[in-house]
Amino acid sequence: MDFDRLRFVAERARLGEGKEVLLSVVVPDRPKVFYQMMRCILPRPVTEFSYRFGDADRAVIILSILVQDRDTEIPEILTQFQTNGFTGEDISDNELAKSHARYLVGGRLPTGLLDEERLYRFEFPERPGALGKFLELLKPEFNISLFHYRNHGGDIGKVLVGIQVPQGKRDDLENFLKDLQYPFVDETENLVYKSFMTHIAKDSKNGEI
Repeated sequence: MDFDRLRFVAERARLGEGKEVLLSVVVPDRPKVFYQMMRCILPRPVTEFSYRFGDADRAVIILSILVQDRDTEIPEILTQFQTNGFTGEDISDNELAKSHARYLVGGRLPTGLLDEERLYRFEFPERPGALGKFLELLKPEFNISLFHYRNHGGDIGKVLVGIQVPQGKRDDLENFLKDLQYPFVDETENLVYKSFMTHIAKDSKNGEI
């Protein structure tokens, strides 16, 4: 059995045992909302986090977390979500979510946004609090427009993040990246990003460019 097959078996086993729970979460668009959401979940490990900006009023996220007792912990988490103005749903038994939707969260950035989007590929240490540190240090003026992470059992978590940068705030973003001390690569000029993840630029003569 190859490693890809073993990974698939491990993922389905964790879901089947109820140790990993797949959640759909809807949160309002406000500063630090992802950090507030994570405070409802910690100290439980997050094994998946997928989001792409598409609505100025709300964010829809797919999350996977590890639990010890699904029947007890998930109602507690969903209640915490509700208290904070979030809407959460356990979709662990939804086959469409497990097999397809979790891999399809993404797409192009909507047109008409004023702030520049920068795309970064990070290496997060696979230890408790690594994601929380990122969300806590990121200043409220920077909007997370894309986030993709999936735990594959290694020492390093590969994370892709889109950050909207207000005009004149690039130096502040550079300072954040320096203070974070996580290895990263700027992928903003990557052909794949430009082809599949950002908005399609147009001109009046030739249409798409």
